Amino acid sequence: MAIGSQITGLPIDKIHVHTTFLGCGLGRRAMPDFVAEAVILSKELGKPVKVLWTREEDIKYDAFRPPASHRIEAGLDAQGQLIGWSHKVVSPSMLKYIDPTMIKNGIDFFCLWGGPMLRALPC
Repeated sequence: MAIGSQITGLPIDKIHVHTTFLGCGLGRRAMPDFVAEAVILSKELGKPVKVLWTREEDIKYDAFRPPASHRIEAGLDAQGQLIGWSHKVVSPSMLKYIDPTMIKNGIDFFCLWGGPMLRALPC
């Protein structure tokens, strides 16, 4: 909403965004460029708009996450219970361009999202 307020000059309580819920999103929701596009178009036309990108446009102009490599090794006892776990991650930062202040002690927890070690990291 803040980006809409910046573009229009309207107070935040006068801006309403109709959010379409979708599964996953693959990190795309962290980049608000599509919100700015909708607000600029709505302001120019003087009425609400619905912005839809074709799959081709989405892929052409998308903001892709950096690649990552995970190496996982685990040990099981005779009963099949987990007794050891090693998980090594190599990845460039995802938060560097979204919100660098969230990187704590050099660790970008987004790169570890979903891993068991996430519970041990300060957020």
